Amino acid sequence: MNRGRYSLLGLGHPRSRWFTDVAQWSTSGVVSVDFSKCVSAAEIRLRLNGLERFSAVLIEDGVQGLDRDLLDIARSAGAAPIVIKTTSSKTDWIGLGASLVLNAPVSPAALLEALIDHAAVITAAPDVIVGDWETSPEPEGMLVAVCGPGGTGASTLAIALAQGLASDGNTALCDFARNAEQAVLHDATERVPGVEDLVDVHRTRRASPDETRSLTFDVEVRGYRLLLGQRRNGAWSAMPPRAIAASMEGLRRAFRFVVADTTSDFEGESDGGSLDVEERNALARTAVRAASVVVVVGTPGLKGIHSLGRTIRELNAIGVDNIVPAINFAPRPGLARSSLTKALSAITEETQAPIFIPRADVDGPLHDVSRLPNKVVTPITTAVQAVVSRTGFTIPDMREPVQIIPGELGLLDASG
Repeated sequence: MNRGRYSLLGLGHPRSRWFTDVAQWSTSGVVSVDFSKCVSAAEIRLRLNGLERFSAVLIEDGVQGLDRDLLDIARSAGAAPIVIKTTSSKTDWIGLGASLVLNAPVSPAALLEALIDHAAVITAAPDVIVGDWETSPEPEGMLVAVCGPGGTGASTLAIALAQGLASDGNTALCDFARNAEQAVLHDATERVPGVEDLVDVHRTRRASPDETRSLTFDVEVRGYRLLLGQRRNGAWSAMPPRAIAASMEGLRRAFRFVVADTTSDFEGESDGGSLDVEERNALARTAVRAASVVVVVGTPGLKGIHSLGRTIRELNAIGVDNIVPAINFAPRPGLARSSLTKALSAITEETQAPIFIPRADVDGPLHDVSRLPNKVVTPITTAVQAVVSRTGFTIPDMREPVQIIPGELGLLDASG
């Protein structure tokens, strides 16, 4: 065994017996551990993101902030997340990413055995951390994202695509835009439940397909179900990225097709140095990265084509390549369409020709919540189906890059 000690972080209720016991065992040497008490989940995140390494994180199951995001952050940092069960909760913590669940009260022998089986001794030379990714063995439906700069009609085309793909109520239209407008476009008199409730469910457990479907509304005349969007602009702060990713997996388990209406802002921490901006855009970033096809909507004209090209380049920058450009309110077939295709190709260097959606009266069907005209539905549905048949039914890899710990690259060079 390597020389060293187990270095532990702990989060629990201040008066919990296990919390006090572990601290005493650490001080007296009953168990060879260094134990640091934390006062909140935020402190655990902060310490895990620092330079110091930890063997494990002990977290009581009743504390605020314990969810799949915190467990995943611990695992990604190389610290085994161990849940100390003190309540009667039936939450499947192992399924959410915990390495082990220990029932309180905890004995020194039980703690030591858990650390030997699941945690690493902290030595002078840190081990290389390998990402541990959550996977789902179940068949998943296909997610298609629709986005575009403001005023392009992207939300309306998301409705058209959902109507075109709808079959047997097995299609969902989901409003993932920051300024959610699908409630208005569907004349929804209620704003709950919605995406906030879906993400909240997936923070601490894995929802069943039936439970996920129960959070959507039936749009019977168009054949799909609707997941309403954020009830306020600042709701993103209560929707952690990993819970968002789990929510989208839940939607794909519940529906054959998931059409996501997203914002076209994909800025992340690497672009401007702000983690808050990346989390604000987490719904859009996660949706386009999880999508098998991304439809990017623009309009004809100088500004419209420029904005369309810029959005495509931004998607390429975050690793999205299955892109279908769509020009809404398109001119009649002829020279004008050919010129638009050449202009877009010059801006983006894309070989994918855009699809053209003719101008049509959609205000009436939107107001009445009736079916949109085929001249709008058919082009976008046909284009998406063509891409799927050409590339196959794929679920993109949503894994984020693994953070490199200072000094880790030197270890890799020395070993290889």
